[in-house]
Amino acid sequence: MDFVWIRDNCHVAMALDDVGQIKPAVNVARALLKIFENERLRLQEIINGTKSIDVKNRPPARVDSTTLKPDYEWANAQNDSIGDVLWLVATLAKRADLTLTDEDKRVLDDIVHYLDAIEYWQDADNGYWEEARKVNASSVGTVLAGLIAYRNYFGESDLLNEMIKKGREALDQILPNETITPPGLKRETDAAQIFLVEPLGIVTDEQAEEIVEKCTAQLLRPHGLIRYIGDSYWTKDYRSLLGLGERTKDFSENMAERDQMATPDAEAQWTLFDSLLAIYWQKRFEKSCEEAHRQRARWHIERSLGQFVDTPDGWRIPEAYFLEGGKWVPNDHVPLLWTQANVLRMLAFPSPQ
Repeated sequence: MDFVWIRDNCHVAMALDDVGQIKPAVNVARALLKIFENERLRLQEIINGTKSIDVKNRPPARVDSTTLKPDYEWANAQNDSIGDVLWLVATLAKRADLTLTDEDKRVLDDIVHYLDAIEYWQDADNGYWEEARKVNASSVGTVLAGLIAYRNYFGESDLLNEMIKKGREALDQILPNETITPPGLKRETDAAQIFLVEPLGIVTDEQAEEIVEKCTAQLLRPHGLIRYIGDSYWTKDYRSLLGLGERTKDFSENMAERDQMATPDAEAQWTLFDSLLAIYWQKRFEKSCEEAHRQRARWHIERSLGQFVDTPDGWRIPEAYFLEGGKWVPNDHVPLLWTQANVLRMLAFPSPQ
Protein backbone atom coordinates (compact mmCIF):
# COMPACT_ATOMS: atom_id res chain seq x y z
CA MET A 1 0.00 0.00 0.00
CA ASP A 2 1.02 3.62 -0.42
CA PHE A 3 0.08 4.43 3.17
CA VAL A 4 0.99 3.20 6.63
CA TRP A 5 -1.38 3.35 9.56
CA ILE A 6 -0.29 4.83 12.88
CA ARG A 7 -2.42 2.36 14.85
CA ASP A 8 -1.01 -0.71 13.16
CA ASN A 9 2.54 0.48 13.67
CA CYS A 10 1.96 1.00 17.39
CA HIS A 11 0.77 -2.57 17.83
CA VAL A 12 3.57 -3.99 15.68
CA ALA A 13 6.19 -1.99 17.60
CA MET A 14 4.95 -3.11 21.00
CA ALA A 15 4.92 -6.73 19.88
CA LEU A 16 8.50 -6.39 18.64
CA ASP A 17 9.54 -4.91 21.96
CA ASP A 18 7.77 -7.69 23.83
CA VAL A 19 9.81 -10.34 22.00
CA GLY A 20 13.11 -8.52 22.45
CA GLN A 21 13.38 -6.74 19.10
CA ILE A 22 13.83 -3.40 20.82
CA LYS A 23 15.64 -1.39 18.17
CA PRO A 24 12.95 -1.59 15.46
CA ALA A 25 10.27 -0.89 18.07
CA VAL A 26 12.09 2.26 19.17
CA ASN A 27 12.57 3.32 15.55
CA VAL A 28 8.80 3.11 15.03
CA ALA A 29 8.19 5.21 18.15
CA ARG A 30 10.69 7.80 16.96
CA ALA A 31 8.97 8.05 13.57
CA LEU A 32 5.58 8.46 15.24
CA LEU A 33 6.90 11.20 17.52
CA LYS A 34 8.26 12.99 14.46
CA ILE A 35 4.88 12.79 12.75
CA PHE A 36 3.14 14.31 15.76
CA GLU A 37 5.85 16.90 16.22
CA ASN A 38 4.84 18.16 12.78
CA GLU A 39 1.18 18.10 13.90
CA ARG A 40 1.63 20.28 16.99
CA LEU A 41 0.03 23.36 15.42
CA ARG A 42 -3.02 21.32 14.42
CA LEU A 43 -3.28 19.93 17.95
CA GLN A 44 -2.86 23.34 19.55
CA GLU A 45 -5.49 24.96 17.33
CA ILE A 46 -8.06 22.45 18.57
CA ILE A 47 -6.83 22.81 22.16
CA ASN A 48 -7.18 26.59 21.93
CA GLY A 49 -10.54 26.42 20.18
CA THR A 50 -9.35 28.25 17.06
CA LYS A 51 -10.20 25.19 14.95
CA SER A 52 -13.22 22.90 15.24
CA ILE A 53 -12.91 19.19 15.98
CA ASP A 54 -14.15 18.30 12.50
CA VAL A 55 -12.46 15.31 10.89
CA LYS A 56 -10.61 17.53 8.42
CA ASN A 57 -8.85 19.34 11.29
CA ARG A 58 -7.74 16.28 13.25
CA PRO A 59 -4.26 14.76 13.18
CA PRO A 60 -3.77 11.97 10.62
CA ALA A 61 -4.49 8.30 11.14
CA ARG A 62 -2.23 7.32 8.24
CA VAL A 63 0.75 8.77 6.39
CA ASP A 64 2.60 8.20 3.13
CA SER A 65 4.77 5.13 3.53
CA THR A 66 7.81 6.82 1.97
CA THR A 67 7.64 10.48 2.92
CA LEU A 68 5.49 10.27 6.09
CA LYS A 69 3.35 13.02 4.59
CA PRO A 70 -0.02 13.05 6.42
CA ASP A 71 -3.24 12.12 4.65
CA TYR A 72 -5.75 14.76 5.71
CA GLU A 73 -8.42 13.50 3.29
CA TRP A 74 -9.23 10.46 5.39
CA ALA A 75 -11.50 9.42 8.27
CA ASN A 76 -9.11 10.94 10.80
CA ALA A 77 -11.38 11.03 13.84
CA GLN A 78 -9.58 7.98 15.22
CA ASN A 79 -8.99 8.48 18.91
CA ASP A 80 -7.77 4.91 19.34
CA SER A 81 -4.88 5.67 16.98
CA ILE A 82 -3.75 8.59 19.13
CA GLY A 83 -4.27 6.63 22.34
CA ASP A 84 -2.06 3.91 20.87
CA VAL A 85 0.75 6.44 20.36
CA LEU A 86 0.62 7.47 24.01
CA TRP A 87 0.50 3.82 25.06
CA LEU A 88 3.46 2.81 22.91
CA VAL A 89 5.74 5.75 23.64
CA ALA A 90 5.06 5.94 27.37
CA THR A 91 5.44 2.17 27.78
CA LEU A 92 8.76 2.10 25.93
CA ALA A 93 9.96 5.08 27.96
CA LYS A 94 8.90 3.45 31.22
CA ARG A 95 10.88 0.35 30.28
CA ALA A 96 13.87 2.61 29.52
CA ASP A 97 13.92 1.34 25.95
CA LEU A 98 13.18 4.84 24.65
CA THR A 99 14.76 8.10 25.86
CA LEU A 100 12.48 11.09 25.42
CA THR A 101 13.76 14.53 24.49
CA ASP A 102 12.22 17.76 25.77
CA GLU A 103 10.54 18.17 22.39
CA ASP A 104 9.09 14.66 22.65
CA LYS A 105 7.63 15.55 26.03
CA ARG A 106 6.03 18.72 24.64
CA VAL A 107 4.47 16.68 21.83
CA LEU A 108 3.03 14.16 24.27
CA ASP A 109 1.73 16.95 26.49
CA ASP A 110 -0.09 18.46 23.50
CA ILE A 111 -1.60 15.06 22.70
CA VAL A 112 -2.97 14.78 26.24
CA HIS A 113 -4.48 18.28 26.11
CA TYR A 114 -5.92 17.53 22.67
CA LEU A 115 -7.68 14.43 23.99
CA ASP A 116 -9.10 16.53 26.80
CA ALA A 117 -10.26 19.23 24.36
CA ILE A 118 -12.22 16.75 22.24
CA GLU A 119 -13.60 15.09 25.40
CA TYR A 120 -12.50 11.65 24.23
CA TRP A 121 -14.72 9.89 26.78
CA GLN A 122 -17.82 10.99 24.85
CA ASP A 123 -16.41 11.80 21.41
CA ALA A 124 -17.91 10.07 18.39
CA ASP A 125 -14.97 8.85 16.32
CA ASN A 126 -14.34 6.62 13.30
CA GLY A 127 -12.75 3.99 15.50
CA TYR A 128 -10.51 1.02 14.73
CA TRP A 129 -12.48 0.20 11.57
CA GLU A 130 -12.47 3.76 10.17
CA GLU A 131 -16.21 3.78 9.62
CA ALA A 132 -19.23 5.92 10.58
CA ARG A 133 -18.63 7.99 13.67
CA LYS A 134 -20.03 6.88 17.00
CA VAL A 135 -18.81 6.55 20.57
CA ASN A 136 -16.71 3.38 20.50
CA ALA A 137 -15.85 1.45 23.63
CA SER A 138 -12.64 0.33 21.90
CA SER A 139 -11.57 3.93 21.27
CA VAL A 140 -12.40 5.15 24.77
CA GLY A 141 -10.56 2.19 26.26
CA THR A 142 -7.49 2.63 24.06
CA VAL A 143 -7.14 6.29 25.01
CA LEU A 144 -7.61 5.31 28.64
CA ALA A 145 -4.77 2.79 28.32
CA GLY A 146 -2.59 5.45 26.75
CA LEU A 147 -3.31 7.97 29.48
CA ILE A 148 -2.58 5.45 32.24
CA ALA A 149 0.72 4.52 30.56
CA TYR A 150 1.53 8.23 30.30
CA ARG A 151 0.73 8.77 33.99
CA ASN A 152 2.81 5.75 34.98
CA TYR A 153 5.82 7.38 33.37
CA PHE A 154 5.32 11.10 33.98
CA GLY A 155 3.43 11.00 37.26
CA GLU A 156 0.04 12.19 38.39
CA SER A 157 -1.66 15.50 37.72
CA ASP A 158 -5.15 16.79 38.38
CA LEU A 159 -5.85 16.87 34.64
CA LEU A 160 -4.66 13.32 34.05
CA ASN A 161 -6.52 11.94 37.02
CA GLU A 162 -9.76 13.60 35.89
CA MET A 163 -9.38 12.42 32.29
CA ILE A 164 -8.68 8.87 33.43
CA LYS A 165 -11.65 8.96 35.82
CA LYS A 166 -14.00 10.12 33.05
CA GLY A 167 -12.65 7.52 30.63
CA ARG A 168 -13.04 4.70 33.13
CA GLU A 169 -16.60 5.72 33.97
CA ALA A 170 -17.52 5.92 30.29
CA LEU A 171 -15.94 2.56 29.50
CA ASP A 172 -17.68 0.83 32.40
CA GLN A 173 -20.98 2.29 31.25
CA ILE A 174 -20.83 1.16 27.63
CA LEU A 175 -19.19 -2.27 27.96
CA PRO A 176 -19.82 -4.93 26.84
CA ASN A 177 -22.09 -3.40 24.17
CA GLU A 178 -21.39 -0.40 21.99
CA THR A 179 -23.30 2.83 22.54
CA ILE A 180 -26.28 4.01 20.52
CA THR A 181 -24.70 7.36 19.54
CA PRO A 182 -26.03 8.46 17.10
CA PRO A 183 -29.24 6.40 16.85
CA GLY A 184 -29.11 3.51 14.42
CA LEU A 185 -25.45 2.68 14.95
CA LYS A 186 -25.80 0.31 17.87
CA ARG A 187 -23.53 -2.68 17.55
CA GLU A 188 -24.05 -5.52 19.96
CA THR A 189 -20.62 -7.10 19.56
CA ASP A 190 -17.46 -5.64 18.03
CA ALA A 191 -14.20 -7.57 17.80
CA ALA A 192 -12.24 -4.33 18.35
CA GLN A 193 -13.06 -4.73 22.04
CA ILE A 194 -10.63 -7.67 22.10
CA PHE A 195 -7.78 -5.14 21.88
CA LEU A 196 -8.85 -3.84 25.29
CA VAL A 197 -8.08 -7.32 26.62
CA GLU A 198 -4.92 -7.99 24.59
CA PRO A 199 -2.56 -6.29 24.35
CA LEU A 200 -3.87 -3.26 26.25
CA GLY A 201 -5.10 -5.02 29.39
CA ILE A 202 -7.27 -2.04 30.29
CA VAL A 203 -10.42 -3.92 31.39
CA THR A 204 -11.13 -5.88 34.55
CA ASP A 205 -10.92 -9.67 34.59
CA GLU A 206 -14.70 -9.85 34.57
CA GLN A 207 -14.99 -7.46 31.62
CA ALA A 208 -12.26 -9.33 29.75
CA GLU A 209 -14.05 -12.65 30.18
CA GLU A 210 -17.34 -11.17 29.02
CA ILE A 211 -15.72 -9.60 25.94
CA VAL A 212 -13.90 -12.80 24.99
CA GLU A 213 -16.89 -15.07 25.51
CA LYS A 214 -19.28 -12.77 23.65
CA CYS A 215 -16.95 -12.25 20.70
CA THR A 216 -16.24 -15.98 20.53
CA ALA A 217 -19.92 -16.88 20.65
CA GLN A 218 -21.08 -14.35 18.08
CA LEU A 219 -18.13 -13.56 15.80
CA LEU A 220 -16.09 -16.77 15.53
CA ARG A 221 -16.11 -18.30 12.05
CA PRO A 222 -14.19 -21.19 10.38
CA HIS A 223 -11.30 -19.05 9.08
CA GLY A 224 -11.12 -16.26 11.67
CA LEU A 225 -13.37 -13.78 13.44
CA ILE A 226 -15.65 -11.32 11.70
CA ARG A 227 -15.32 -7.74 12.91
CA TYR A 228 -19.05 -7.41 13.61
CA ILE A 229 -22.28 -8.85 12.28
CA GLY A 230 -23.25 -7.14 9.02
CA ASP A 231 -19.74 -5.99 8.12
CA SER A 232 -19.61 -5.13 4.41
CA TYR A 233 -15.84 -4.70 4.03
CA TRP A 234 -14.60 -7.55 1.80
CA THR A 235 -18.08 -8.99 1.61
CA LYS A 236 -18.96 -11.77 -0.82
CA ASP A 237 -17.29 -11.35 -4.26
CA TYR A 238 -15.85 -7.99 -3.15
CA ARG A 239 -13.30 -7.86 -5.98
CA SER A 240 -16.04 -8.05 -8.59
CA LEU A 241 -18.14 -5.42 -6.84
CA LEU A 242 -15.42 -2.77 -6.54
CA GLY A 243 -12.40 -1.88 -8.64
CA LEU A 244 -8.88 -1.95 -7.21
CA GLY A 245 -8.86 1.72 -6.26
CA GLU A 246 -12.33 1.57 -4.72
CA ARG A 247 -11.91 -1.33 -2.30
CA THR A 248 -10.20 0.62 0.46
CA LYS A 249 -11.66 4.08 -0.13
CA ASP A 250 -13.10 6.10 2.73
CA PHE A 251 -16.73 5.06 3.18
CA SER A 252 -17.05 6.66 6.61
CA GLU A 253 -19.42 9.40 5.45
CA ASN A 254 -21.58 7.06 3.40
CA MET A 255 -21.54 3.57 4.85
CA ALA A 256 -24.86 2.83 3.15
CA GLU A 257 -23.07 2.79 -0.22
CA ARG A 258 -20.91 -0.15 0.82
CA ASP A 259 -23.42 -1.80 3.13
CA GLN A 260 -25.88 -2.27 0.26
CA MET A 261 -23.37 -4.70 -1.27
CA ALA A 262 -23.26 -6.88 1.83
CA THR A 263 -24.44 -10.48 1.72
CA PRO A 264 -25.83 -11.91 4.98
CA ASP A 265 -23.53 -14.39 6.69
CA ALA A 266 -20.68 -13.54 4.29
CA GLU A 267 -18.66 -11.14 6.41
CA ALA A 268 -14.89 -11.27 5.93
CA GLN A 269 -13.15 -13.46 8.50
CA TRP A 270 -10.15 -11.63 9.99
CA THR A 271 -6.87 -13.11 11.16
CA LEU A 272 -6.13 -10.44 13.79
CA PHE A 273 -7.82 -12.05 16.72
CA ASP A 274 -7.03 -15.74 17.15
CA SER A 275 -3.47 -15.03 18.30
CA LEU A 276 -4.74 -12.48 20.82
CA LEU A 277 -7.34 -14.91 22.12
CA ALA A 278 -4.61 -17.55 22.39
CA ILE A 279 -2.57 -15.17 24.56
CA TYR A 280 -5.60 -14.47 26.72
CA TRP A 281 -6.24 -18.17 27.34
CA GLN A 282 -2.53 -18.88 27.88
CA LYS A 283 -2.50 -16.26 30.63
CA ARG A 284 -5.66 -17.73 32.12
CA PHE A 285 -4.06 -21.17 32.10
CA GLU A 286 -0.91 -19.88 33.83
CA LYS A 287 -3.06 -18.57 36.67
CA SER A 288 -5.61 -21.36 36.93
CA CYS A 289 -3.85 -24.50 35.62
CA GLU A 290 -7.30 -25.52 34.39
CA GLU A 291 -7.27 -27.97 31.51
CA ALA A 292 -10.14 -26.17 29.75
CA HIS A 293 -8.07 -22.96 29.56
CA ARG A 294 -5.08 -24.86 28.18
CA GLN A 295 -7.22 -26.47 25.52
CA ARG A 296 -8.74 -23.16 24.43
CA ALA A 297 -5.29 -21.57 24.18
CA ARG A 298 -4.00 -24.42 22.07
CA TRP A 299 -7.07 -24.35 19.84
CA HIS A 300 -6.55 -20.66 19.00
CA ILE A 301 -2.81 -21.18 18.48
CA GLU A 302 -3.50 -23.89 15.91
CA ARG A 303 -6.13 -21.75 14.17
CA SER A 304 -3.78 -18.78 14.04
CA LEU A 305 -0.96 -20.78 12.50
CA GLY A 306 -3.40 -22.31 10.05
CA GLN A 307 -4.25 -18.87 8.65
CA PHE A 308 -0.86 -18.48 6.95
CA VAL A 309 -0.66 -18.90 3.18
CA ASP A 310 2.27 -19.93 0.98
CA THR A 311 3.42 -17.01 -1.18
CA PRO A 312 6.45 -16.45 -3.47
CA ASP A 313 7.99 -14.55 -0.54
CA GLY A 314 7.39 -17.35 1.96
CA TRP A 315 4.65 -18.05 4.45
CA ARG A 316 2.57 -14.93 5.09
CA ILE A 317 -0.73 -14.21 6.79
CA PRO A 318 -3.49 -12.26 5.03
CA GLU A 319 -5.67 -9.58 6.52
CA ALA A 320 -8.80 -11.68 6.10
CA TYR A 321 -10.48 -14.47 4.20
CA PHE A 322 -13.50 -13.57 2.07
CA LEU A 323 -16.04 -15.48 0.03
CA GLU A 324 -15.31 -15.45 -3.70
CA GLY A 325 -16.79 -17.81 -6.25
CA GLY A 326 -18.18 -19.94 -3.47
CA LYS A 327 -14.78 -20.41 -1.76
CA TRP A 328 -13.10 -18.68 1.16
CA VAL A 329 -9.85 -17.15 -0.12
CA PRO A 330 -7.29 -14.64 1.20
CA ASN A 331 -8.04 -11.02 0.38
CA ASP A 332 -5.54 -8.76 -1.38
CA HIS A 333 -3.73 -7.56 1.75
CA VAL A 334 -0.96 -10.11 2.28
CA PRO A 335 0.75 -9.93 4.67
CA LEU A 336 -0.98 -8.05 7.45
CA LEU A 337 2.02 -7.19 9.60
CA TRP A 338 -0.18 -6.40 12.59
CA THR A 339 -1.41 -10.00 12.62
CA GLN A 340 2.10 -11.38 12.18
CA ALA A 341 3.22 -9.25 15.13
CA ASN A 342 0.41 -10.72 17.22
CA VAL A 343 1.62 -14.19 16.26
CA LEU A 344 5.13 -13.28 17.45
CA ARG A 345 3.70 -12.36 20.84
CA MET A 346 1.64 -15.54 20.95
CA LEU A 347 4.63 -17.74 20.22
CA ALA A 348 6.70 -15.96 22.89
CA PHE A 349 4.46 -17.40 25.61
CA PRO A 350 5.17 -20.86 27.00
CA SER A 351 3.38 -23.41 24.86
CA PRO A 352 0.37 -24.95 26.63
CA GLN A 353 1.33 -28.53 25.78
